[in-house]
Amino acid sequence: MPSPLFFTVLVALCFFLSGGAGLILEIVWTKYLNLIFGSTTLSISTTVAAFMGGLAAGSYFADRFLKRLRNPVLSYGVFEILIGIYALFIPSILSWFISVQGIILPYFYENAFIYSIVRFVFCFVVLIIPTTAMGATLPILSGFYIKNIREGGSRMGLLYAINTAGATIGTFVAGFILLKTFGVHKTNNLAAATDILVGISMVFLSFSSRINSPEADSESPSEKTTGHSDVEWILIFVSFAAGVVSMCYQMLWTRSLSMVIGSSTYAFTIILTTFLLGIAAGSFIFSRIVSKREDPVSDLILIFLAIGFTSLVTSVYIDRLPFLVQKIMLIDNFTPAHIFWGYFFVTSIVVIFPAVGMGMYLPLLVHIALKEVKTVTRDIGRIYSANTIGNIIGSFTGGFLIIPFIGIQTGLRISVIASVLIGASLIIYFRRYFIRNDIRNIVVAVVIILIAFFSPKWDIAKWSSGMFRAYLARGPYNKGEYVPPKVVFHRDGIVTTVTVEYRDGGMYSLKVNGKVDASNGSDMSTQMLSGLIPVFLNPAARSVAIIGFGSGTTSGTVLRTEVSEVTSIELEEAVIEASRHFTSFNLEPLKSPKHRLRIDDGRNFILSTDKMFDIIISEPSNPWMSGASSLFTYDFWSRAAKRLNKNGIFCQWLQMYELSLENIRILMNTFHKVFPYVLLFQSYQNSNDTLLIGSFEPLKFSYRKSLQIINSESLKTELGKINVTDPLDVFILIYYTQEEIEEFAKTDRINTDDNSIIEFSAPIDLLMYAIQKEDEPPPALLKEKVIDRVLNMMEDRDEYDREFLMQRLAESALKRGKLKSARKSASEIKNEEKKELFEKVVEYMDGAEYAFPFRIIGQNVLKEKWGYFVQLLKQENIASALNLINSKKVLPVERRIGSILVEIYVPPTSALEEELLLGYLYFYESSYYHAIYLWEKALSGGAKEKYPWIYYYLGRAYYNLDEFAEAFGYFVKFIDWDKDNFLESEVGN
Repeated sequence: MPSPLFFTVLVALCFFLSGGAGLILEIVWTKYLNLIFGSTTLSISTTVAAFMGGLAAGSYFADRFLKRLRNPVLSYGVFEILIGIYALFIPSILSWFISVQGIILPYFYENAFIYSIVRFVFCFVVLIIPTTAMGATLPILSGFYIKNIREGGSRMGLLYAINTAGATIGTFVAGFILLKTFGVHKTNNLAAATDILVGISMVFLSFSSRINSPEADSESPSEKTTGHSDVEWILIFVSFAAGVVSMCYQMLWTRSLSMVIGSSTYAFTIILTTFLLGIAAGSFIFSRIVSKREDPVSDLILIFLAIGFTSLVTSVYIDRLPFLVQKIMLIDNFTPAHIFWGYFFVTSIVVIFPAVGMGMYLPLLVHIALKEVKTVTRDIGRIYSANTIGNIIGSFTGGFLIIPFIGIQTGLRISVIASVLIGASLIIYFRRYFIRNDIRNIVVAVVIILIAFFSPKWDIAKWSSGMFRAYLARGPYNKGEYVPPKVVFHRDGIVTTVTVEYRDGGMYSLKVNGKVDASNGSDMSTQMLSGLIPVFLNPAARSVAIIGFGSGTTSGTVLRTEVSEVTSIELEEAVIEASRHFTSFNLEPLKSPKHRLRIDDGRNFILSTDKMFDIIISEPSNPWMSGASSLFTYDFWSRAAKRLNKNGIFCQWLQMYELSLENIRILMNTFHKVFPYVLLFQSYQNSNDTLLIGSFEPLKFSYRKSLQIINSESLKTELGKINVTDPLDVFILIYYTQEEIEEFAKTDRINTDDNSIIEFSAPIDLLMYAIQKEDEPPPALLKEKVIDRVLNMMEDRDEYDREFLMQRLAESALKRGKLKSARKSASEIKNEEKKELFEKVVEYMDGAEYAFPFRIIGQNVLKEKWGYFVQLLKQENIASALNLINSKKVLPVERRIGSILVEIYVPPTSALEEELLLGYLYFYESSYYHAIYLWEKALSGGAKEKYPWIYYYLGRAYYNLDEFAEAFGYFVKFIDWDKDNFLESEVGN
């Protein structure tokens, strides 16, 4: 027969494994529920409620099982087997419910809330059974481990530490290895098999050892006690209150740190792992010292004061942590492992010390109960149940009340105060034990509370700076280009934190968890074309669904066409509030009678609605973000396809930036597996913002109908702002035809709900994007084949003369910077004047720069100093050259050729020729926006009559900024003037 020590160690090992399996199952089941509820808080709430409710129920009723079963190891083994067997069936049960949702929904469609409750109740009932069994295991094993009052708290702390350590490892392994390697279904089976194996081992050993519950002795707790002492009630209350506060902390830390280290699945895993690691460490530390402490109540008070103090100190600096992340990003030759360890370090700064305290208080409460009340089973069960019920209330309070109605930082302050007040309540209740220390502790509590009240507010701009995007941290921000914006809107919503930033020049950006998802800058083309292109391809469309409201521009664009109804589905209500800052740009969709707004997860909406649509537009955030990734799977696109009418169009915003070419291939292949006819558009020239179009019918467009939409009074002016004046301005942006997608996306891999390839690999791309090989071409530069594919798509091309189409194509190609396509179109134009015009613009866009006209101006302005000026340019001494032509002293700068000039003083009263020459210096320094400002100012001041060749240089400046439409316009103006080939003659001179 094995020794008792062997049994003790083996049971502890099994409890460690079951703790790991339990957390793996919790993570897996949360992912399953996401497929039912979508990425709403309901999925998280259901999982947490079922787990916490089951744990509370199991711990409360555990003592009843102990009364009937004399062998706690056998009872533990049976429960583990039941958990594992049941876990094997949960995927099938939930999958069945997913399949019947479409049948149930029509009865509840007009009241989505009631249907949400139906789903909640069903999933809660499914999960409450195994979680109740999980909740019984700790009190059951306490009967095996706790053999006398003196060592009860220590044993409880060690047991709690072992189980939590298992949970910590399970969380880490599930988030970083298992789900990525095996997928959701196999990971669930692996965790279930672990539980079954643990259970079988315990059953076998229980019969082999014949170990029963420890017999009561003089020091054993009495099971005859039926009443509750006052001490027991205060301990139950403290356990409950601490459970509420602990879960509030976890919710608030998770949300605040997601702004610092990102919202990927790895980031959430790191935060949860760090939290559990702190709890495990606290439980272990306590188990080693508790038997040596003479005053456990005093220790408990100090622990709660320490939790409050450390939480306060670390939370004050959360808004500065993004810049610590930036320093980590600047490590030479970093790998994802370096960054993840850095994230763990940053998270630990905030979480680890308070979490260690949280790991101490529960076993300490048990220790006090065993010492004061002497009722093992009931006290452990009741204290554990009270704590778990507190966790349930805390998760709801933190997520549904504190975050959306009070805010994250204020919520952290409240949690700090609550931690201190728990300690203060113990001081008051046990004051007879504190003749010397109570005053000191009360003073400490008051000081912490006062600091919490008056601690400085976070700098929201810094907190939401998005340093977790490696290319920003290593690129523009590292070069000193980070200029803190003005935050004009901030709200911590239930799901995400939303901000709107304003920068000089009228630029507004909408950020979700620190990531820009909409703006009134270059994003306007993406936002408008994602609404316009599907309508061009299906002009008869009447019903449209748009997933992701953002700034509202896409919804506003579609509503200005002939559609009858647009349904916008937005996950976060705070985004709708933020969009009001874009009313000058988004065509005000919220005011349209044709608009329907639904606050819901997009996947959940598609899954549950019985409505059919002519067009579905999906504009979630980037696929590396947890939650948004579920909108890029084969399963989602397949279900969305079933909601399309005949000739229906699906449009997917696909962000090629911060994605590897392999993952782009996987996404394209996955999409094409669903939709037989596909196209890929750039949203503007040289952009990695792309629009993936899918349909079950060949994709065609009518030039005539599309032109009518563009020229409509409701859209013409707004489309002109994104350089769309002709349908070919849009279709020239086709990046890949179906054949080219099939050629590019040659892979057998597809992204599914189960394997979640993109969810786990895209966050790695996010980091490595900053240091990718320079010889690896970005997707936007792979191909340029436009003319034939555009004409082949035009169903009414026979109605138009080919000469007309070639001229329109040449102009559109030049306005989009597609020089090869412009040359090909121009070569087929028969009108010599038009042909020469387009060929010259191509030459100017692709040719050398002419500097000689500035020699004439320079000689006029600088006279005898002109030679010295030219010498300074040759020496690349730009600062001195600038001093020569400024009427006032230039601000101190150190610049060299090729750098970007900033904050250079421009004299407001400069002469016309000084403005032209100074503009050229900026142009020479590649500071094109400064040059454009000066030259356009000079034009309005009379330069167009005296120096009309400045049009050429404005065209060059805009071309160098990839603003090709503006460049095209200025080049045409120059060609209209330059009938005598002025530049060429100057070169000859």
